[in-house]
Amino acid sequence: MVNALSLVSSLGLSLWIMAAPSAALARRSLSIAEVHVAEARAEDLLHQGQQAADRGNFREAIAAFTLALQQDPTFTAAYLHRGQAHHDVGNFDQAIADFEQALRLEPENVRAIYSRGEAQIDVGNPQGAITDLSRAIALDPTHAQAYGDRAVAHLMLGNLQSALQDFDQTIALNAQNPDAYYNRGKVRTALGDLQGARSDYDRAIALNPNFAEAYGNRGMLRFEQGDRQAGLEDLQRALNLFQQQGNREGYHFTQTLIRQLEAGE
Repeated sequence: MVNALSLVSSLGLSLWIMAAPSAALARRSLSIAEVHVAEARAEDLLHQGQQAADRGNFREAIAAFTLALQQDPTFTAAYLHRGQAHHDVGNFDQAIADFEQALRLEPENVRAIYSRGEAQIDVGNPQGAITDLSRAIALDPTHAQAYGDRAVAHLMLGNLQSALQDFDQTIALNAQNPDAYYNRGKVRTALGDLQGARSDYDRAIALNPNFAEAYGNRGMLRFEQGDRQAGLEDLQRALNLFQQQGNREGYHFTQTLIRQLEAGE
């Protein structure tokens, strides 16, 4: 015969053993729910930051991304966006720090690698930029911007041929980028390929008829090749565009250049 007390105790023990995991599971479920709420808030704040950045309000964007990271410190996208916002307001060191944090979370995140490389150019570290941009290209060989920025880094080091090769690749990947043609035109000018440079400036202007710098460089090239009238017309066009675009430095430089060229005729 089963002892009643033993049976109750046995049942009670059994019930306690069963109840303990249930309580732990409830506590765990609450923790997971809290995590989901924090992640949702972080997503909302990320969206708010993106909207602020789209309006050009980068300070507000940085504040929103920072709040998002307080909700979720492992939110890679928030580090990337905050880094870009810092970059856009000239906080290059802070931008690099955010991109590095993103890379700690995702070591092969191409956007983070590329963005850090871009910022390395801005802080005057072309070799570091080349390292990052080369890695981005290795992970994504179709990254046209990475080739273009690596070309700029090569130019900073005086590596004209390497820069030319990277601009060639940029254009091969994106033939509709006027900046790539303009920059390759400058490299070709430095290498003495004046006809190639002229062709690049022509293409840059065809893609962007308001490209003041391209008109200015083509004007100087034409002038040096003996086509003075066409050269002055291009320079005058550049002058007008600089004025319309509010580029005082470009306007005054071109104005002085035109006066010097006209005085020398």
